[in-house]
Amino acid sequence: MQIFKYPDLILIEILHNMNYSEIFLMSFISKNMKKLVKSYQISRFDRIESIRYECYPNGQPLVYIHYKSSSERILKIEECDEEINDKFQLNISGKMIDFRYSDQYQCPVACCQPDDKVYVIKSLHDHFLDFFGDSVEYHFEAKYGWKSDYFIIPQLQNISICSIWYYRYGDMKSVENFFAWSPVFKRVYLFHEPHHQTENSFGPKSKLWQTDSIKIDQRNPDAPNVLHCFKGRQAFLRYGSGATFEIVDFVNRWKSGDVSRLEYLQIESNLVVEFSYDPVLNHIGVKQIDPEKTPPTHSVPKIHIEKDNIPNTDPITSHTYVVRQSDGRVASILVQGKKFYFGVWDKTEEEFLEMVE
Repeated sequence: MQIFKYPDLILIEILHNMNYSEIFLMSFISKNMKKLVKSYQISRFDRIESIRYECYPNGQPLVYIHYKSSSERILKIEECDEEINDKFQLNISGKMIDFRYSDQYQCPVACCQPDDKVYVIKSLHDHFLDFFGDSVEYHFEAKYGWKSDYFIIPQLQNISICSIWYYRYGDMKSVENFFAWSPVFKRVYLFHEPHHQTENSFGPKSKLWQTDSIKIDQRNPDAPNVLHCFKGRQAFLRYGSGATFEIVDFVNRWKSGDVSRLEYLQIESNLVVEFSYDPVLNHIGVKQIDPEKTPPTHSVPKIHIEKDNIPNTDPITSHTYVVRQSDGRVASILVQGKKFYFGVWDKTEEEFLEMVE
């Protein structure tokens, strides 16, 4: 098909009736084709919010685009199967890569030798960067386990979100190495296998703790001790056991000035039995607003908005607060059922009390 010979209106109609995987496959054909696709699909590309690399236990990632509340698979990356002969070659960012079309996954498949996997992924990612630049977020997700022997993801520019689900403690070293040579992420989500223990937790110098926003599900609050190590701004934690000691230690360190960047903390106990935070409140030197008065409500924009599309943190309206000794700033504390909330105000105690109604 001599597509460049068609009038503009026909070209627009052709591209409009293609799905995203077909459009991206066309963009791989040549530089001129890539320019054509970009110029005629600007409004369509504006809908794209993120590109996600999703890695499964077999180590062969799928690439999705996400827009609003939907998503579409656009590419699969796998090791070459020499018995498959219907492959064709395309030049991607200066690298000749074998492709085939998968009826099973309904998208193109980039094939590579094991030694070339990192280079192939980087070439494809560079192609996406050329397409979108900073207009979309790039995410990396590892689902249903982590095995360093299966999959190695290179240092890719602009990846800001990392999620590891059903992560097993036995692979702690592999995951720590991943964070060590990755850039500091905007958001990290870790789900720890609940029935595994570990002696080798993330160290206090791990780059994981520099993440702006962190969400962690784990059985024990001290493996790793997120509250003691985290240096970011927002933390959402869920534990399978009580965390009285860790919370008391955290709040007291915040009051002394050892925790500087945090603006919001949410801790949820996953215990089946009732859990009381009263021992925490008894050991952190809280102050109380007159119960006859209405305290101000703390809420800040989330660094990363999840699929629920809720833009702000849960509101904290509480008569209980603590004061930091170094600068007099206030943090509201709310205990609600099995949840513990901690919200830091950009105000001194005097300024904070002026907002009380």
